[in-house]
Order: sequence, then structure tokens, then C-alpha cells
Amino acid sequence: MRGLHIVVPVDKEEMVLNALKNLNLKYEKMTCSETTLIMLSISDEHVETVVDAIKKIGVGTLYGSYQVYNLEFAAETTAPEIKPKTKRVSREEILSDIWPQAEFNRNYILATILASVLATLGLLTDNIIITIASMIIAPFFGPMIGVSLGIVLNIEDLRVESMKSEVVGLLISILTGFFFSLMLPYSTPTSRILAVSYPTYIDIMFAITAGLAAAISVISAAPLSLVGVAIAASLVPPAVNIGIGITFTLRGEPLGPSMIIGSAQLLTINVLAINTMSIVFFWIVGIKPAESIRKEIMARRIAMRRLLGLALIFMVVAAPILVNTINYYHEKSIESQMKNDIKRFIKTYYQDTVIVSLDIAHDRIRNITYIYLELGVRDLNNEYRSIGDEIASMISQKYVTNVIVYLKLILISQSPQLSEQVL
Repeated sequence: MRGLHIVVPVDKEEMVLNALKNLNLKYEKMTCSETTLIMLSISDEHVETVVDAIKKIGVGTLYGSYQVYNLEFAAETTAPEIKPKTKRVSREEILSDIWPQAEFNRNYILATILASVLATLGLLTDNIIITIASMIIAPFFGPMIGVSLGIVLNIEDLRVESMKSEVVGLLISILTGFFFSLMLPYSTPTSRILAVSYPTYIDIMFAITAGLAAAISVISAAPLSLVGVAIAASLVPPAVNIGIGITFTLRGEPLGPSMIIGSAQLLTINVLAINTMSIVFFWIVGIKPAESIRKEIMARRIAMRRLLGLALIFMVVAAPILVNTINYYHEKSIESQMKNDIKRFIKTYYQDTVIVSLDIAHDRIRNITYIYLELGVRDLNNEYRSIGDEIASMISQKYVTNVIVYLKLILISQSPQLSEQVL
């Protein structure tokens, strides 16, 4: 429930009252010599309909003012005849929540630095708890949604301020990842770093879902901090990983350049996906400028052009990731088949051995396969030395690929009672 106070000059009173009567609203009014105060209570989902109606006749722009506030209880209220397509909070309430979060100020900078430091530590130590902590305090929710609202409502100040906060914040994260990883000279690429460095379509789906969830939380007045974690998860790790990749490149780490490129791809995709999906959702639920039909049409045209631009860039950047994803799953499928073939080969021809570990890395682009095999044997005689060559020949002929086998033989010692059970 919301309360609405409208203050207008006496000579404009009749015009405002007629607008409220057309919406079938009950109201109270107080009139003095020069102004009239009109008071009414309305349900949350109808606030924007009423505000649009009074703004179109000049209230708050050409004359007078209005205030919307929380109302705990009202004894009697009548809803407008014109009902919105979906239940949501008003445009003005959304803007009042997002504007402060989108501002570029000292607190925003400090929160970004702290989140980036934690994200760097989490990636370098492969610690998911520290990484999640960085997402909780990251302040990127406001700027991301502010850009989308600024485009949809054609509010240039909001769009520019939000974009400045977003770009500068991401640059701070990259620099923090770079300088902080320099302070840890013995760090090496972890599984979490590699996961961020080689994005797949799963990452794209996550960013799209996060953008939709953010937009839904905004219009439904849900707790924004929870959805902000999903936004931060899409932005902070890849931004920090770019900085870490720069550090690794300077140290001569072979994976450094691919870390930078992959993380930059992922960061770009996530930004575009979140902004694109939130713009589309805001548009669908009817968030639009309210001053006039002309401004609404202009805002829609501008938003459509910018949305098409974002979608085009999104598809261009996403294409390599989708191709890499196809290659990745094709390689994993081949690796799985190779593992089964090697296991059958050893079971058939070397029954007295045990496979301790078997890992395969198939590079489809270079057409080369690396096989890492550890075998447990009872004695180290010469008959086992040819296993590597035999496996390399078999895999090479069947899959038409160059093969390198790294074979490790481990001598098994055990008590007589377990001898027959293990081998």
C-alpha cells in the first residue's frame, strides 16, 4: 500500500481531480488560499498508473509536486480502472533505489577494491569461500541496472553515471588483480583460475539468468543484495582474472595470454548479457518515460537502437565461446572413448596389472593427444616397457591423431592374503 500527496495551485485543482476521477479513485483534499493538497491511498501495483496520469497533465513538471510514501494501513481504497500488465513497484520507487547505488563515490571505490582483493585471493588459493565473500560485498549491481534503466527511460544522467561507475569499477578490479597477484610471486594457475579463463556456453547462460533475476528483483522490490551476488559473480572473478593473467604473462607463464583473452571474453559477454536481458525485461513489463507520448516514443526508439547494438556485439563476442564449447565437448567425448579403449586393451592383454590413474588430453585443433597412464605391477620386467608404444599405435590408428604416452609403472607390494583379491 502506498500513500500519494499531490500539491497543486488552486487554478489547476479541477484538472487534477478530473484525472483522478477518470481512474475511479477516492481522495481527500485540503484547500488554502493558493494551493490544494490532495491525499489518496493506492495499491503498490497502481502507483505508476496514477503518477503517469498526473504527470501527463503537468504535475511535478510544469506546476505543483507529488510525494509517494509507504502506507502501513488504509481503511478504504479503490484501484484504478486501468490496470497494469504485471504487478510491480512504480518507476519512481525503482529509480529512488537504484540512483544511490549507481553513484560513483568513495564508498563505491573502497567496496570495489575490497571485493577485488578477496576475489584475487580466492582465485589464487582456489578457495571458493573467499571468492563468494568477494561477491557479497561487490557494488556492481547498481551501476549495471542503472545503465539499463537509463537506456529504457532515456535518462542520460543516470546512464552516464552508471556507465562511469561500471567501467571504472571493472578497471579497478583488473588493476587490483594485477598488483595483488604481483605480491604473491609463487602463485600458479589454479582450477578456479582456469575455469574463468576458458568460458563455455554455461557461463553465457549464467549471465543471462543473472540479468533476468536482477531485473525481476528490481521491479518486485525483492532484497537486492541476494541478486547482487549473482551479478558480482559474473563480473568480479573475470575482471580480477585479467589482472592475474597480466601478472602471469610478465612472469613468462605460458597460460598467461590465454587467461587474459578468455577472461576478457567472459567479462564482455557477462556485461552485455546482463544489460541486454534487463533492458528487454524492463521493456516487456512496461517501464517507460511518463512525461508525454512524444518522449515515450523517442525513448523507445533510442532504447531499440541501443538494444540492437548490444545484441549485435553480444552475438559477435559469444560466437567464439560457442565454437570453443563445441570443440570442448567434442574433445571430451573423444577422450572418453579413448579411455574405454585403453582400459579394454589393458584388461585383455595385461590382466596382471592395475590401472592406478588414466588421464587423456586431446587437442582437436593441433590433432595431438596426450595420455598419462600409471600402472601398478608386481614386478618390473621388460614385458611392460612396450605398453606405451602399443597404446600409442592403437590410439593413433583408430583416431588418426598424433599420440604421446607418458607411462609410469608402480611396483605393488602387498600381503599374501590380499594378493589374489587385488590383482
